[in-house]
Amino acid sequence: MMFRRSIIALLCFTVLLSLDAQELRYAWQSDFGWSANFTDEYNLNLDQARLSLSTDLGAYHTLSGDLLLEDSPAERGLGWEEFILATDLAGYFGWGDSALMWRNGFFEQSAGAEYADLGIVGYADSGAEWIALEEEWSTQLQLDYRSIWIRGASTWNLWIDETDPATVNADSGRRMQLYAGSVDLIPGLAFEAGMRMDPDQEGLTSGMSARYSLADRRNELILGASYAYTTLSPTAQLALYGLDTVWYNHLGGAGMEYRRHQKNDAEWYLSLSVKGRDTASLIAVGGGIGYDRGLWGAELAFAYDSTLSAGEGTLAGIDLSLFAPIEPVLFTIGLVYSDGYGWSNNAVAPLSSVGGLYLNIEVDF
Repeated sequence: MMFRRSIIALLCFTVLLSLDAQELRYAWQSDFGWSANFTDEYNLNLDQARLSLSTDLGAYHTLSGDLLLEDSPAERGLGWEEFILATDLAGYFGWGDSALMWRNGFFEQSAGAEYADLGIVGYADSGAEWIALEEEWSTQLQLDYRSIWIRGASTWNLWIDETDPATVNADSGRRMQLYAGSVDLIPGLAFEAGMRMDPDQEGLTSGMSARYSLADRRNELILGASYAYTTLSPTAQLALYGLDTVWYNHLGGAGMEYRRHQKNDAEWYLSLSVKGRDTASLIAVGGGIGYDRGLWGAELAFAYDSTLSAGEGTLAGIDLSLFAPIEPVLFTIGLVYSDGYGWSNNAVAPLSSVGGLYLNIEVDF
């Protein structure tokens, strides 16, 4: 797969370079990390380096892509993580009060906007993550009208039965996603609901995600929750998600975040989030407290997971970190205690089972 993506990356990159350089836009992002456990183990890790390119093709088309260099134990190589031709249908038809975008290419279909993605340790959006579609050759149509949006997406081989022995050139399973949501239809509330269909696995997964914000000049309280239900069998879940734990039909999360805004753009913030499923009412809790002064900041995060220690539950880890955004680089140094699981909320490089010291260097421009 990575080799094929690398060839496609080379061809597409050649096309982009052949375009007028004045029209070519780019952005660079890379995450590099180091970690050590003070005794006999250390790690260096380039999590990923991403070059984002985009250009306009005429008045209504945009060609964009993310060229990704990845160097991790799971995958190494160069390839397009995303390559999209986007067409502004609303602009073409002159619909000035709405947006209708048609996207085709190789990309990931997220679980809506994941409105419950909040908190220092973010478990509140656990349910929404279940409906995402992994990177595939796909087509997507999204309509935005005032505060409401509707989206439909599918893989390009939707009408090809991959389970049929006579089927050829079907590179991925058939998948389809339907989603709708709203932002501030009710002031402070963002809500979405949708479904994922997997015909080859004979399964349907439905879910929702929501957040509600209460704010004044100095204080902000955000509440978030997500939930998903699936009819997928244990075998189908294992094939799609790689779940090697207990099979389940229900998955959900909830969380809260409080922010206290101070002078000179400084702020205090704290959060708590949980996730659970039908085979265990609670499987994880995470939270923390942080302070951001603009020139520097600090965070203290923790996580408890009941799936560790043979299901008896244990403290996954405590992560104390200091960060300094010196544009365009974000430096983070942290100290982790982990009860035999190497958990960290921030470290880019893998930590030893007992934790240790880490340094992240993240570049974004």
